[in-house]
Amino acid sequence: MAELSNSEIDALLKKIRDEYKFYSNESPKMFKILPFEERYTEILKSRGNLDRFFHEEIQFLEKLKKLHRENKEKLEIRKNSTIDKVIEEQEASIRHYRKIDFHPYARNELKYFYGALVDYCSNDLLAINRIYKGTPEMRSLQDYILHIERVGLTNRNMPSTRIVEHMKIITAFKGNISKIEQDTQSIIKDVCISLRQITIILQDTVDRNHVDVNHAMIMDEKDTDAFQSIYGSLNFGQAIQKIITNSNQIITDFRMDGILELQKKL
Repeated sequence: MAELSNSEIDALLKKIRDEYKFYSNESPKMFKILPFEERYTEILKSRGNLDRFFHEEIQFLEKLKKLHRENKEKLEIRKNSTIDKVIEEQEASIRHYRKIDFHPYARNELKYFYGALVDYCSNDLLAINRIYKGTPEMRSLQDYILHIERVGLTNRNMPSTRIVEHMKIITAFKGNISKIEQDTQSIIKDVCISLRQITIILQDTVDRNHVDVNHAMIMDEKDTDAFQSIYGSLNFGQAIQKIITNSNQIITDFRMDGILELQKKL
């Protein structure tokens, strides 16, 4: 077998060194260039067979690369398993809300959030209206209520105003996951800010004795069974605490507590 020419040796050296350099960025402990350089220096000193040396070094490097790929695949499987577990845990905390499947590309989180807000508008906002209608406090609440209604108020089973806007974003950006996630989190955060403000105003009316907490909730014959079941037997004080609890629960279940605390500090 003909001996390797200088140009062939240079080409093999470059290939091996380049691969060690490339893979050492991902796995520095596995792809160490120094031992190779020491082996190469030793073979030159001993005037050994360079052809066999490079053949064995390339075989060894290929084995390292194969092992590296296998490790990466195992790591990816573990990573995906962890992500799936986190998503499962997150979704478990919101499954008790109604899920409204308004678009196939919409995030599950928003489908549950939309369901939560539709029920909140039907029950909790109606209770607020019964308690505070015609009072100065209602004027303080109005902007936050309107913000929530943009997401949760439906008309003849048609999607709400903000959900229609979200569907248009999904279409405009052709299902782009990043854009969908960005708008999803924007919807949830903005509504949760309004929910938190409502809880603050409601608690303030109780603390300042601006509401007769012993007054019984008044039902209307047009009220749904769900509304009567939730609020029919309560007085104003009990109803207010229930609204506050429900509002805070939505904020917590959709993981907005920390973000709202951060917003408060800004």
